Amino acid sequence: MGRLWIALVLALPLAGAWGGVIEETLELNVGWNAVYIESTPSETVSADGFFADLPVTRAGCYVSSVYSDTAQLSADGTEISQKPVSYLVWDARDPLKSTLSRVVGGYCYMIYATNSATKTFLGVPQLPQVSWQVSSDGFATFAPVSIPAGEEVASTAYFGDGPAGTAASKPYNVWGTDAAAPEITPLNVFSTKPKIKGGKAYAFESESAAIWPGVIDVSTDIGGGLNFADGTDRASITVRNASSKDREIRLSLAASARAGDVAPGLFLFVPPTATELSRWESFAATNVTLAAGESRVFSFQGDKSGLTAGATRAGVLAIEDLGGSKMRVRIPVTVAANTFPAGEAPYPAGLWVGTARMVQVAQADGTLAQAGGELKATVLLHVDAQGVPTLLQRVAVAQDNSGDTLRTVLYGELADVPSGYAARRLSCVFIDTANRATAGGANADGSASEFGREMTFRFMVGERSKENPFRHAWHPDHDGKKADYSGAAPSGDVPSNFIGSIKPESFSVTNRLTFVWADDNGRPTYSRTPDETTFGRLDWTLSGLRSEPIAIRGIFALKRVCSASEIR
Repeated sequence: MGRLWIALVLALPLAGAWGGVIEETLELNVGWNAVYIESTPSETVSADGFFADLPVTRAGCYVSSVYSDTAQLSADGTEISQKPVSYLVWDARDPLKSTLSRVVGGYCYMIYATNSATKTFLGVPQLPQVSWQVSSDGFATFAPVSIPAGEEVASTAYFGDGPAGTAASKPYNVWGTDAAAPEITPLNVFSTKPKIKGGKAYAFESESAAIWPGVIDVSTDIGGGLNFADGTDRASITVRNASSKDREIRLSLAASARAGDVAPGLFLFVPPTATELSRWESFAATNVTLAAGESRVFSFQGDKSGLTAGATRAGVLAIEDLGGSKMRVRIPVTVAANTFPAGEAPYPAGLWVGTARMVQVAQADGTLAQAGGELKATVLLHVDAQGVPTLLQRVAVAQDNSGDTLRTVLYGELADVPSGYAARRLSCVFIDTANRATAGGANADGSASEFGREMTFRFMVGERSKENPFRHAWHPDHDGKKADYSGAAPSGDVPSNFIGSIKPESFSVTNRLTFVWADDNGRPTYSRTPDETTFGRLDWTLSGLRSEPIAIRGIFALKRVCSASEIR
């Protein structure tokens, strides 16, 4: 194939500099080296700084996409010609002619070293950047080997699904001690299955131009990774099996290699099935099988629980082929705490609004049976900055326009809202007006009420409350009178008054509402979704309507409408 001459080309694309980092080691032999640098150095990005401690005199970055972007018409307009394979170059002896100013991950590099050397550095991993071009005039496609450093794999196993006309079994090695240009010769003329190494780059002849990233094609929403920055709670990646056979792909999350970095937590969206609702579950290493050509979207959510203002967690997500290619793509993950204006707090603080649908009621023997109808009611729930839940009968939601930005504030009564604020009152009819706010109490097992696990609220409709079902609608003063109507009978809540000659007419009704994040089979239903909705089971027990308590069961669904952490 002859010699390869390094050309000057366009500027290198900018890569992201946030997220978890990996530790990468660059190994150089005397003379020319074709290497794949997976990550953008997190400390020294400039080419001058990166090569300063290495015995390197020349380097070139192969930008394969530029090759197809520089097509030009011939003088007569009848033929399209293309410029040679494109490089950015760095020359220690001639800085003014250097066009490679930054070392960016995801690209192949041609490096000339005067001595053997190694360099270990921390860098932000990037997606491989390569497109295959038609070999002509002694120029070739250069492709990276994105497998764990030091490991080997058969060239046919890694590149065998490449563009049509590619001789995957005949990779070319880059070597030579002539600083002017490298030699490109077959990797192993004595083997039909030559081995290629991770962290290296090899040349190939190709008969057709194509974009082929390897057997695993990974794309992201933005920035080349998963970035759950301030205010961003959801991000996705798309993984495509770009090979011609089914492949088992593994996704796993690792801690960042930077000292002091704390591993992030992720939630993975699980789509609905014929028997289960969609849900978010804590992400753990996951194996999936993708058919040839199949693409699958993986939606993630960053776990921001426990993060204080300014706190960040960083990690690295790996997507690897468990088959013969050993291909691995790694992307950075960042989870940053959201910032909140005064009076607001992190999830789950704020006002939650939703509905309760009660569909089962206890029979005489205490067993639950499907009711003939459905009782549907609004649910209002507030969680403060300390995580304490409160069940509300009513609340006023107002817009504070006194500052530079509009923000939502909560008031206990509509009358408390300052004049000039736009406000509306929300109310819940299955709680009497005397119980405007009921704080969560102890659960049946003695634990404190906790949003996302179990919450219990207790309140009583007094015997003389106007919402009491025993109170006379047409003559409320008649309630609880003695037989001679001369005075009040003893309280109906005193057990001794349930029998005897004096029968009081009005009793109080005690309510116990228990919100449980589980289905009827006890399986947890709680997860933090990007749209901040949640659902579970609701148990309602009423005492005082008859001699035995009445049990009612249904489901609840809630959505957080604002993050105001206090009610004024």
